[in-house]
Amino acid sequence: MPDLVRRYDNKNQPIVVPKKGVLAGTYFNLVRLGKGEEYRAKVEGIETFYAVLSGNADIDVDGAAFRDVGRRKDIWSGQADSVYATRGADVRVRANADGTELAVGGGVCETVHPPFRVLPGEVEMVDVGSVETRSHRRIFHLLGQNGLGRAGNLLISELYCDHGCWSGYPPHKHDDDQGKVETNHEELYHYRFRP
Repeated sequence: MPDLVRRYDNKNQPIVVPKKGVLAGTYFNLVRLGKGEEYRAKVEGIETFYAVLSGNADIDVDGAAFRDVGRRKDIWSGQADSVYATRGADVRVRANADGTELAVGGGVCETVHPPFRVLPGEVEMVDVGSVETRSHRRIFHLLGQNGLGRAGNLLISELYCDHGCWSGYPPHKHDDDQGKVETNHEELYHYRFRP
C-alpha cells in the first residue's frame, strides 16, 4: 500500500525523494515563496519540472533565463506555466509576487536535455469519462506529448474531477509492462480540494 503524506510545512524541502521501495525513482517538492525570496536546487540524477501553482517567478536553469513564469492566482484559474530542468541542473527560482507556489515533480533520468518552458497554451487537455458513470474529468498534460524528445521519463499532469466523480476510472494499475493493457511506471498524486 502506498504511503500517504499529510499536509505539513515542508519548508521548501523535498517531500518525496527516490529511494528503494514504493517510489524508487520519484521526486516531489512544494516550494512556497514571498515576493523577492529565492529557492535554489541541484538534484543530482533527477530531471525536474517546475509548475507554478500560483503567483509568478523568474526561473534560471543552468544559466538559461525564463522570466515571468506563472500568471494564475491559484490552480483553478487557468493552465500552468512551467519550466523543465534536466538532471543535476542548477536551478534558481525568484518569486515576483507574494504567495508564489510551485510544485516540483521529478524522476530518475540518465539522459541530459536542454531546459525549456511550457507555456499555458502548450498544455494539452484531454476530456475523459462521463457524469453518468461518475468518471468525468479533465486532464491537463503539462508535460506529456509536448515533452517527447525534450525530456526523459516524466509525465506531469493536473487533473480536475467533476463533483462526485472518480479521478481514475476504470480501476487500473501500473505495475507491469503488458503492451497496451498496462504500463509499468510510478505515480505520485498531490491533491487539492476546493470546497
